[in-house]
Amino acid sequence: MTELPVIIAGAGPCGLVAALTLKRQGIRFVIIERAERSKLCANVGSGYDLAPTAIEILTNRLEVKKMNEVYANFIGLRVQTMEGSDIRELRIAEMAKKVHFLQAKGRDATKAKFGTINRSDLQNLLLEELFPTPQSESGVLRCGAGVQSYEKSKGIDGGETSASVIVTLSDGSTLEGRILLACDGIHSAVRKQMHYGRKDDLHFCSITCYWGKCAIPKDSKLEQDVLDSTKEGTYGILLAGSGKHPGSFVAMLCNNNLIWTLLFKTDAPPGAAQHTEDLTRRGGKILDETSKAKLLEKVTGRSDLLRTCLEATSASDITEAGIFDRNDNTLPYTDGECVVLLGDAAHPQSPFMGQGCNMAVVDAYVVATRLARHSSILEVLKAYDTPSRKSSVTKVIEQARFVGSISVSTSAITCWLMKIVLQYLPSSWLFADLMNGDQSNHDFMALLDQDFSDLAGATT
Repeated sequence: MTELPVIIAGAGPCGLVAALTLKRQGIRFVIIERAERSKLCANVGSGYDLAPTAIEILTNRLEVKKMNEVYANFIGLRVQTMEGSDIRELRIAEMAKKVHFLQAKGRDATKAKFGTINRSDLQNLLLEELFPTPQSESGVLRCGAGVQSYEKSKGIDGGETSASVIVTLSDGSTLEGRILLACDGIHSAVRKQMHYGRKDDLHFCSITCYWGKCAIPKDSKLEQDVLDSTKEGTYGILLAGSGKHPGSFVAMLCNNNLIWTLLFKTDAPPGAAQHTEDLTRRGGKILDETSKAKLLEKVTGRSDLLRTCLEATSASDITEAGIFDRNDNTLPYTDGECVVLLGDAAHPQSPFMGQGCNMAVVDAYVVATRLARHSSILEVLKAYDTPSRKSSVTKVIEQARFVGSISVSTSAITCWLMKIVLQYLPSSWLFADLMNGDQSNHDFMALLDQDFSDLAGATT
């Protein structure tokens, strides 16, 4: 009898990493994606920070081809005021050398890699690995219908080996699998059913975000003014808010495109609803020329660099969205039987620690690897939903909230203190903080390596 497939809900990086891990181990899977195939990898300017553990998984363990060519190796950060005055320049290599062994919790800071990648580029790389030809997607990548509901079956003998999950899709069709991996994001339909009847509200972080992308012609004035791309990697730029001009702006050159994010403190999320049905914008609103003009008016008096970036970005390439995480981070990541929440479906977070994508990649790789190696699904679930992982993830979520609140503060005193910290805090402390944000992922991978000694040792 053919073994039932693993059902993966969501074809974002989390779902695709889970699928690729299973493929490498010869395990059957089916991916369900609500978005149409033509829109799946739409380049809307969103990007991901990559930390050491996720880079280790993608480049070394899964050996994703062209990964090193596509992601931008992060080699430094230029920090300026919102008005454009220089505060500090930081270089990763120099910072890493100053990190004490104890600060890095025993990891070798000099080997730690950080980077950024466009969301659509990462999806395309993973899809190329999964499906070398369009024909190979048939029956395995099912786009245009998402999860509507699921039900569990104990099988004829009522035992674990015959248990299954039957998923009903939004188009009315059904699919049976041995386990359901919910990689369907912060608005997860699977989570909604799993935690039905529980108080599981989203938490608005009082931040509205604008993100976008614009092409940067090689050796153009915009490239020289904004970011210095070298053979080693790329610099990012951070504009820190002031009492007069609060907010935060971050930009990074990635694969010849400038990916940027502009953030402001707001009392309520934009629009009448918390999210829209535009899957390519992850719930955000696409600007038109009128709303872009209002945004440009809002940044009057701020850095010329910021205005240049906004002016170079077409309105249709700018997205406006509220930043959310969840109020209750103690709820289970699994149902204890055959349904698992991964990534943002399990623990959504604001972007200020840069760990959302990283944790999703690690969740996907760890769970899929354990599925391929454990005969018992229950053992996989126990090893995934642990108190230590949940506690460390929650700390990162709380830290991201704190960093976000001070990054967009409208208090002149808070903005001044933030500038002092950015200017004078020892670079070793700043770099250690970068590494510690990834510590939960590193430790989670270390547990996997302890259980399966033949796996490659975790990186820094």
